[in-house]
Amino acid sequence: MPVPFEESRTRQNVMRSFLQEKADCLRYEAAAAAARREGLHALERLLSETAGQENAHARLFRGLLVCASPDSVPVEINRPAENWGALPQTLRALAAGDDDEGNRLYPEYARIAEEEGHPVHARLWRLTAQVEREQAALLGRTAGQLEKGRLFAKWFSVFWRCGNCGFLHWGKTAPVHCPLCRYGRGWFQRVIS
Repeated sequence: MPVPFEESRTRQNVMRSFLQEKADCLRYEAAAAAARREGLHALERLLSETAGQENAHARLFRGLLVCASPDSVPVEINRPAENWGALPQTLRALAAGDDDEGNRLYPEYARIAEEEGHPVHARLWRLTAQVEREQAALLGRTAGQLEKGRLFAKWFSVFWRCGNCGFLHWGKTAPVHCPLCRYGRGWFQRVIS
């Protein structure tokens, strides 16, 4: 027999997830601003895009609340404050949060939702957990590349695209300046084919 949504732990977890994803959106926006200040515009775009994805997750969770119970839901969120410093440290803090959501929180919420008879909610958590794990892995790799000076250099030749004008460059490193528009290296992003 399903637990009525109004009385369920699933309802509280939906509200927690909504608030967490909104907070994550703000964290990513702050990290994007830090990347912009450092002239890393391709990284800024990645972080801004990820902020938008976190906001999309929040809207999905909020939709579950509005459809079923528009009343407020009192919840607590326990998330340690990030110790942000240099950009790689910021990326690692974001990755740790996404990793926790993807490997611990959302799978647990999905399990609870299944037990309480809310399979639609469980599915949303499972799919969101997959995205969070992928984001965590990408941020961890990006932080490592940034720390090792490999964000704009690879061991083999690849295409690099200028985010401003679209100029494509083939090589192991992104050019210091775009030959076409003269924007700096921070505008280049590796093209994945």
